[in-house]
Amino acid sequence: AVNIECFSSSLRIDETSQLDMAIVDGKFDPSLKLDGKWSLNRENGTFKGISFQDVTVIAESPFLSRGVFNLHSDTSAVKDEEGKMSTIAKFPISISRIALGLTGTYPTISVDAALNLGKAEDANNFTAAASMHVQCEVTQNEVTNKQDWTLKKFGIREIALDIKTTAFELEGVIAFKQDDPVYGDGFSGGLSLSIADVIDDISMYCMFGKFPDYKYWLVEASIPITIPITTNISITQLIGGLSYHVENTQTVDDIIAAARAGIEEPSIGLADYYVPNKDVGIGFKAGVGFKYGAEKVLNGELLFAIQFNSNGGLRDFMFRGDVYTMTTKAERATAKNYGKGTIVIAYDNVEKILDAQLAIRAEFIDAFTADIWAKFYISPGLWYFHLG
Repeated sequence: AVNIECFSSSLRIDETSQLDMAIVDGKFDPSLKLDGKWSLNRENGTFKGISFQDVTVIAESPFLSRGVFNLHSDTSAVKDEEGKMSTIAKFPISISRIALGLTGTYPTISVDAALNLGKAEDANNFTAAASMHVQCEVTQNEVTNKQDWTLKKFGIREIALDIKTTAFELEGVIAFKQDDPVYGDGFSGGLSLSIADVIDDISMYCMFGKFPDYKYWLVEASIPITIPITTNISITQLIGGLSYHVENTQTVDDIIAAARAGIEEPSIGLADYYVPNKDVGIGFKAGVGFKYGAEKVLNGELLFAIQFNSNGGLRDFMFRGDVYTMTTKAERATAKNYGKGTIVIAYDNVEKILDAQLAIRAEFIDAFTADIWAKFYISPGLWYFHLG
């Protein structure tokens, strides 16, 4: 093995590395395959435990042809053989993925990394994670006849935040798109905020982007609130949203299938069923959360959404209602015993289709599970009712 110390970093080249030299069509054609390990050891940052295999360098474009990286890490941070955590500015860093590849003919390195500003067991903790890539352009210098490596593009695909303090908790994710075939250029993000003894959970979601011939956007929010309606019924949540040139591709079948599968995990992630669509105009969504008596007796959400086409005419509308019993809203994801009912009524004004479905599911641990489904469907050439 060969050890190289440079710029406060250590590079070890293993004896399995290989240099091949050949003459092809009268031209010198070398290639270098590298196996080894790299580490960084500076006063304000240490990083150890990255090994690489088959990193292959060739003499002509694309110059880097392949490479595999392995990370010696646990769930909290990258550690070396002595159990010391890798750090940046003395804070623990974890890396879940490193990839070397080609984008067209441009060598590209992609990294998924997280920085933890605090300790998981502390009351105040801040974690930031990002997925990023560096793209290089390799050219031949006509004067020196040497290769020049220049930065062509630095991009961030996603940033995730998780902040916990004694006063508030903030969790969110932002995804960036560039030259994407579905989303064009833009970004989307989800955010969840709670303030101790003030607000249980405010969640927001947004999308902004553009194509050469149109722009699109979407904003949604859910705000907890308490509004008494009667002695036993209270509104507990306000839901609203507005969009332009954005289509909700989630179908009634998708919603009912998820309802029949059980209680969904709450998420502030990015809704991949929202996609840009030039033919869709303004979209509007409004709804409420409610409870009847004690929250475990009955709680749920009612939501109405409508979309217009680009000319202002009705495109479609959907009504959805979810009702839960034997569980509070906060306990839904972990409830072992619960009852849930979902009804969805949708009308497609383009195809003239009315689709109404009902799903009821009850779960009693170590006892039984009940699953009831019904559908009523009307279209110009077909109608039926199904109870299953």
